[in-house]
Amino acid sequence: MDYRDTAALNDLELMLLDETADPKALPLSLLKDITNDFSNDRQIGRGGFAVVYKGVLESGTVAVKRLSDMCMDEKKFHGEVQCLMKARHKNIVRFLGYCADTQGNMLSYNGKLVMADVRQRLLCFEYMSKGSLRDYISDESCGLEWRKRYQIINGICQGLNYLHENRIVHLDLKPENVLLDDNMVPKITDFGLSRYFEERQTSQSITSNISGTLGYIAPELYDGEKITIQSDIYSLGIIIIEILTGRKGCPDVGVVLERWCERLGKSLEDTHVEQVRVCTEIGIECSDFNPAKRPVSTHKIIERLKETETTDEVSSVLSSIVPTKLFVHPHLLCFPCVPNKLIPSSLNLRNFTDEHFAFRLVESYAEETQRRFAKLPLYGVVSPRSTHTLSLTLQERDEKSIHLVLESSTFKDAHMPMYCSEFRGDKFLEETKEKGNMVQHVIVKAVATTAQRELTSELIPNKTKILFKKSPFTSLDCQDVNLTKQWIITGHTRGYVCIWDGQTQRKVDSFKVSTDKVVLVKFIVRKQWFVAGAGDGFIHIYNYETKRQQVPSFTAHAGKLTSLAVHPSKPYLMSWSSDEMNLWDWDKAWECTQTFKCKHSGYICQVMFNPKNSNSFVTASANHMIEVWDFDSPQCKYTLSGHWDRVNCLDFFTHDNQQYLITGSSDCSAKIWDMHSNMCTHTLHASMSPVMSVMFHPNLQVLITGLEDGTVYLWSSTNFRLERIINPPVIEPPAWGFGWLYNIFSSPVSEHVWGLACSMQSEGFVFGRGETVAMVDVSNVNNQEESSHHSVPQIRADTTTQLIDNSVLLEVHPSDLRFPLQPHKSTTCSLDLTNHTYERVAFRLVQKNKKSHSFGEEEDSLLSNVPIYGFIASGSTYTLVVTTKEWPDQGEDTSLDLLLQSSISGDKFIVPFENETECVDLFEELKEMGNVVHELTLKAVFYAQEEVTREIISATKKVDALGFGNSLVCLDAHPTETWILTCKFFGDVHMWDLVSQ
Repeated sequence: MDYRDTAALNDLELMLLDETADPKALPLSLLKDITNDFSNDRQIGRGGFAVVYKGVLESGTVAVKRLSDMCMDEKKFHGEVQCLMKARHKNIVRFLGYCADTQGNMLSYNGKLVMADVRQRLLCFEYMSKGSLRDYISDESCGLEWRKRYQIINGICQGLNYLHENRIVHLDLKPENVLLDDNMVPKITDFGLSRYFEERQTSQSITSNISGTLGYIAPELYDGEKITIQSDIYSLGIIIIEILTGRKGCPDVGVVLERWCERLGKSLEDTHVEQVRVCTEIGIECSDFNPAKRPVSTHKIIERLKETETTDEVSSVLSSIVPTKLFVHPHLLCFPCVPNKLIPSSLNLRNFTDEHFAFRLVESYAEETQRRFAKLPLYGVVSPRSTHTLSLTLQERDEKSIHLVLESSTFKDAHMPMYCSEFRGDKFLEETKEKGNMVQHVIVKAVATTAQRELTSELIPNKTKILFKKSPFTSLDCQDVNLTKQWIITGHTRGYVCIWDGQTQRKVDSFKVSTDKVVLVKFIVRKQWFVAGAGDGFIHIYNYETKRQQVPSFTAHAGKLTSLAVHPSKPYLMSWSSDEMNLWDWDKAWECTQTFKCKHSGYICQVMFNPKNSNSFVTASANHMIEVWDFDSPQCKYTLSGHWDRVNCLDFFTHDNQQYLITGSSDCSAKIWDMHSNMCTHTLHASMSPVMSVMFHPNLQVLITGLEDGTVYLWSSTNFRLERIINPPVIEPPAWGFGWLYNIFSSPVSEHVWGLACSMQSEGFVFGRGETVAMVDVSNVNNQEESSHHSVPQIRADTTTQLIDNSVLLEVHPSDLRFPLQPHKSTTCSLDLTNHTYERVAFRLVQKNKKSHSFGEEEDSLLSNVPIYGFIASGSTYTLVVTTKEWPDQGEDTSLDLLLQSSISGDKFIVPFENETECVDLFEELKEMGNVVHELTLKAVFYAQEEVTREIISATKKVDALGFGNSLVCLDAHPTETWILTCKFFGDVHMWDLVSQ
């Protein structure tokens, strides 16, 4: 089987298992292969115009309809395909694909060889195991029970109504063209005579001899009248009567009822007997010779049938529609065969219920030494009304298909720990089976394919430019943003608060507000104040215009403050410490007007007032809960449960005039909550790192999550898809900060993101990481060099035998890094690496050579943070900030070469590099395995020039906040002035002008 047939076979396998897949063109060679060259032993049906064969696939069976070449009408074939492409309903046989093959063959004609066109026209459908309705037609005394007959009548009406609503008239409805599946669900087939009506068209003239089956053709068509939906309704009536009585004709209603009463053992008042009466009347009315006396539509017939259904029957139907199990998609996982590569694919588990599902995914019959998947078995929990995506990696190519088994079951206790360990997951499922409770068992098939895989739109990186600006703060702990002044305020150790100008990156002012560490800072813009909370429980309020303390500092709590929140409209400040929350009214001389008590043992991680309900607020706590409060009660009003670990952060946002809440947790997920129904609607999974900070950006309409590993994720607030990953450079230790300011107080770990805030730019945000403040501009830039569709090159299957242009893996911009020489200052330049593949790419930026220059130093000492190394996720952009050391008084133009190495790493290394040695070892291992390591030389140019173009302006600016001899603990930026407020560990508060620094 060649490449084209292999790709088509995989497509057909996928369509058979995925009901959402669209029909496709299929090659003749494939249809020959699966039907054993149309052998007689595969024949399952024959008619005057076609023969139907059974096609055998690994994942199931299909039906292949081969049209007769003697009766082939090209126009009729196109019309049938057109109708089939439009018809997709549970009561219509599913159309999988078609083949229109024409080949020129040399044939003998009148003693001469002539070239003749040999046409093959075929259609491919789902296989219906129970055959046609004709095999089940019988009288009232035997055969199918009444419930089955009623379901068949109702199903045919539903399918025919769908066709008519989509302006399709079948014209050959008969028992032979109604097929039954394993569950005896009826499905209409054979659209060879069907007509498609244009919009607002209600009839068509007969342009040729009428075709169809005698006894089922509407009588008006013999008289040359126009085709309407009444033609199908007549055929429907004949079929209903046959289902009821086993024969055609106009029966007597009384006789039919009497015979069914005998069969059912029921009286005439019984509900089922009433259904028999209604169905008999419908059959008689539909088969009336006068079209005007027939029901006007199949929709009216369905309404009459519904009136006869009992409550139990309706509940039975509804329960069959509403999913009670996990929806697993797809059932077929395709892994492109790339030599010596780890190939990922995703499996979605969708939970449409209000229950939690624990699941286990294992490889069927896999020995410990024969496992072909990385990270299997997998265990976890799918929360109510959410989707859980599993990323699977095929470790080694296998010519045969691999079967995975997904087992799942519900559990009632929402507080149960996540079943992410083998012991807990296996124990829970085994106990569930022992108790006789339902365990869902789904087979997922995995196949290796040589078919190239195109990137979907969600994998294609959007066109964004990222600008990082950093400041060498020490021990930054908290921040807030004043959008009016365009200021950033930061809190630091030793009691300092600093204010910075977000546009000029200069310090506006600084204050030492405490001898203890400043752990919280907030702007109160409408009062021109900032509030600082210290580790000793004191609250300090300053007027940033007068630079004076507004009121004397006061003790808010006996212990360390853990959170502050400013009410958006009322004169309230909320403070938290341990299990106590106090509400302060500044219009009443900072009187504590209310105290709220937490019953749980976990501390409050964050609080936020509800912007749409001035009397309500929400808290995120360490006991895994989100609690909703109001001012009317000192106790929690209700809780939202769904996370299985500490809830670190939260934020409100609005979509389609509906309010939602996003929460981030140490369970490595963020959840979306509908505040109207108080239900979790989505779960955002991105990595195995805890979510430390979340925010909604109103201008970008994106949700932003900051992780413990220092990564920032941008999600669509409409469909909740991952749009962008930002991985800022690591300057020094820990990371902290996004927010309007959302803080989690625990011992900082290296690279944590501790807070997020909307920046002064309309399409940017601010966050802190360790000793830096990063301001990111996420704006969609129209790149004239690229098409509006952002064409993405495909991945070649064999990267070991043919080098691929580096742009296939990484798009690098710019190719030259330019650093202006500025005495006694370090300069920076940003480098964007865009990953166009569907793989994880490892990279390493190093200096290519070492030479001496006029400064008497080696060139490798010119750049302070090279080498730089890491991973770039599929379809994302990684922005590096390359930084020089401080220049001496004199310098001359020079340059050096940098080497960028990149290679597809897959799941070989799924955690960040601890050091450069690990990175070097990985690249050596990839080379040994035959993987291509792409190398690109970049030029770093150092020049003496006062003016630089905008393209090469440094992406990073520093504000020297270290002159006080102690560490920064928090900062904030003025929303209109170019000022930043900083606070240091010993209580010094400083205001800085970012223009003059």
